[in-house]
Amino acid sequence: MEALAALGVACIIMQVLSCGHELFSLCKRLFRTGKADYALKENAEAMQRLSMTLQKSLAVLPQHATEAEHELLKIADACLASSTELVAELEKASGGSTKGKWGAAIGSALKMKLRMGHIEHLEKKMQQCQQTLESGLLLRICALQDFIVAYSNGHTELSGLITTVKTQLSTEFSRVHDQATRARLLKSLKYDGMNEHRNMINENHEGTFQWIFADSGTTANDTDSESTWPSANTSRSQHSNQAKWSSFPNWLQSDGKLYWVSGKAGAGKSTLMSFLIHNTRTHGSLQRWRSSTRIIAHFLWSSGRPLQKSTKGILCSLLHQLLSCDEEGLDSTLQKFPASHAKDDDTDWSEAELEAALVHAISTVSHATCVFIDGLDEIIPSDGPFKIIELVSRLQDAHNIKLCISSRPEPAFETQFSQLPKLRLQDLTKPEIRCYVTATMKSYSASTQKELCPGCERFIDVLCWKADGVFLWVRLVLNSMRKGLTNGDSLDLLQRRLDKLPGDIYELFKDMWSRLGEDAEFYQATAAKHFNFVLQDGTISGEFKPTGQSGLRVLSLMIATDSQASTAVLDPVGNLNFSDDYFVRRCEAVIKHVQTRCAGLLEYGPCVDFDNIRFIHRSARDFLLSSTEGSEILSHDHSNADERLIQLLRVYLVISYLF
Repeated sequence: MEALAALGVACIIMQVLSCGHELFSLCKRLFRTGKADYALKENAEAMQRLSMTLQKSLAVLPQHATEAEHELLKIADACLASSTELVAELEKASGGSTKGKWGAAIGSALKMKLRMGHIEHLEKKMQQCQQTLESGLLLRICALQDFIVAYSNGHTELSGLITTVKTQLSTEFSRVHDQATRARLLKSLKYDGMNEHRNMINENHEGTFQWIFADSGTTANDTDSESTWPSANTSRSQHSNQAKWSSFPNWLQSDGKLYWVSGKAGAGKSTLMSFLIHNTRTHGSLQRWRSSTRIIAHFLWSSGRPLQKSTKGILCSLLHQLLSCDEEGLDSTLQKFPASHAKDDDTDWSEAELEAALVHAISTVSHATCVFIDGLDEIIPSDGPFKIIELVSRLQDAHNIKLCISSRPEPAFETQFSQLPKLRLQDLTKPEIRCYVTATMKSYSASTQKELCPGCERFIDVLCWKADGVFLWVRLVLNSMRKGLTNGDSLDLLQRRLDKLPGDIYELFKDMWSRLGEDAEFYQATAAKHFNFVLQDGTISGEFKPTGQSGLRVLSLMIATDSQASTAVLDPVGNLNFSDDYFVRRCEAVIKHVQTRCAGLLEYGPCVDFDNIRFIHRSARDFLLSSTEGSEILSHDHSNADERLIQLLRVYLVISYLF
């Protein structure tokens, strides 16, 4: 039942009841006084009309109703029955008609007296209807009042809830916006290959470099360190007296700003720097200087892309590391440098902006910072040594910072850093080299017991003396002797082969190349082509390479150097069809050529997510680019740089499309 219909029925009932009460009053007056009242007639007619209206209203009500509506219908039915019966009684009392003169009215009054008992009974019934209706209405009014109060309270609570939700949404939006802004800033500092060289560094041999955590360096002269080699039984303490270095633990715990690790090419500077960064004793000593000191590092790489070997790349890398785990530092940088909000890429930064942001971050972060920068001598020529020296000098002026740097002993670095706490790595690694050589020779030994042959100690002495502290030299020599060691060649034969090897790393590269022997004529062109493509790859920006690729992948080199594979992949109208197995076999052939035709200057190995071809060491690349012999080797490839560049770009385009 609709609300308005129910209300209409209730109103009609109230009118019927009201009219009934009036009729009862008139009847009682007539009964007491015996005097007729013309109002009785009018009220009776009104009662008839109301009863008819109520009857019509009930006739159109729906069948399905609520409990309250059913109760209202019961009251209406009872009221209708009582009102109808009352009108009938009045008609009987008036003789069937309410019209006439006073005499007739008096006669009606007499009849009324006779029927008064039944009329009083009808009055009681109508009073019950009224009471029931009033009670129901009162309950509904109370319920409605409770609803209104509850609604009012709910409205108030809803308003508060809406206000709270709005506040929370605003807070969450601000938080998400701030996170997006921070992520955007960090993204603008990160570039492809930022940690590539760092992840390529070979792990140190077990037990090496432990000497650097000695309580103090020696104080003796190191003038004889290159000419004197200890015997097989020389201890660490005996050897240490032949070299001089500044105590690294003391420097870590002091307020000293700079420490310089100097070393020859291939001496293991990068390996040492990586060892120091990850060693718990480095962290422990730094905590004695400043609690909660954090280490950040960058490894320059002359064979890498521009940002991997530039001062800008250093700044991006260090700032990214410093801010990536320091939300307060990020917010402070964003607040200090409003322009940083709009930066999306490293190209959006100038070096001056990066340096200012880095110095600010170092000075404002909640922790002290120890910075390791490896390979200062590998800086790009356009920056040069003096620019990076000036950068290091400015960084050390920042608050709460220490810097450990490494480089070859080039004149510019010697002039600037010679008076600092320092060490010369090649003077200190000879015992480690001996340990490495001994372990390697045992692993190569033809003996099932993996024991060194009698007299090998002297052979190891000579090998370590000729190495002069250069790990790379030892590694290359042992690789070249592996076949003889595995085959059980006599010690005398091994000794004669060792005596012929040059001690200088460049001379060793030349010797390795010459050992191709009669095969050199056939291998030179292939090797030169491989060298040139690896060199060319280093000049190509990462944005032109397949996503995620750094370095020259085996597949790329295979397609670039194999004419049939190149035709099959690069020629859009070619009719040559090759199976996947063909390409797998060709890639395996390229790896074999690298291992057998490139004299050990290139190596194959996993790098990040791909298997790459790369130079065994920076010094191998330098040998090819800066020596007469290296230039002669490269000249066996008759292609020019532009042709190689176009070929590689085509290869990268196809690989990006295929993969």
